[in-house]
Amino acid sequence: MNTVPMKACTYSCVYCQLGPTTELTVDRQSYYQSDSVVRAALECIDRAPSRPDYVTFIGQGEPSLASNMGEIHDDLKAQWNGKTALLTNGSLLWDPEVRESSLAFDIVLPTASACSEEMFRRIHRPHRSLSFKKVIDGITSFSESYSGRLWIETMLIAGVNDDEASLQAIGKLLKSVKLDCVHVAAPIRPPSEKWVRCPSRESIELALRILPRAIDTTSPEGGVFPSPAEDIIRHLLDIASVHPLREDQAIDLIVSSGRRRIDASMMLDSLVESSDLKRREYAGRVFYTKTR
Repeated sequence: MNTVPMKACTYSCVYCQLGPTTELTVDRQSYYQSDSVVRAALECIDRAPSRPDYVTFIGQGEPSLASNMGEIHDDLKAQWNGKTALLTNGSLLWDPEVRESSLAFDIVLPTASACSEEMFRRIHRPHRSLSFKKVIDGITSFSESYSGRLWIETMLIAGVNDDEASLQAIGKLLKSVKLDCVHVAAPIRPPSEKWVRCPSRESIELALRILPRAIDTTSPEGGVFPSPAEDIIRHLLDIASVHPLREDQAIDLIVSSGRRRIDASMMLDSLVESSDLKRREYAGRVFYTKTR
């Protein structure tokens, strides 16, 4: 569920799969009417081949920038009795209103990938009003009053925060947060900055040993995206706008709609030629993203 447009965010992370932030801000506003967002979500739920486990608030930037995020959540829950999750960078959890609206989610997953102000700014390139301490204190404060499941994401970048000293410092910080687990992540899809690279397997294993309640989420996701019977191109572009697709994922998605594999490859070539999709190589794989 998108609560903000591409790409309004409090950060411009070097590893972001959506590219550089175009609207760097901490000013919250109502980007979309609550009822239109809820209606779109309910339509997606109705079209789903099976009942979704969660509706996840993600945004094409930072979802908590939407000042009506809490209203959208409550309106959705009034019409759907499933669970909800919030994927956030956690940068606004120092704000009492953001903390209050975030309490209603069954799962909240903020980001904590730095152990110092310098590292925080190098990785996240935040809005000038945000500081490392302000963000960490906000996440910690939220954890003390939150009764759902709090999952922390720690994104590892080779040569930046994947050494033992950095991981020990991050682990020490996270021990003050009342969390359920730490998702050790890596930039497995094309990042905003070309110099960003995945950490080695040794660094990932080190993080799993050091960080509290750590689990490995660095493997490329498997499975096939569900495909509608009609308008496969629009569906493909919708996914690629928020989630860079590996070539095999894009082809499998098209094939699952009834097309032949050779036709799927031709369709991707055509979308690249028309500038609807952009083809990019990263870490030995080919990815497709939607052209802005």
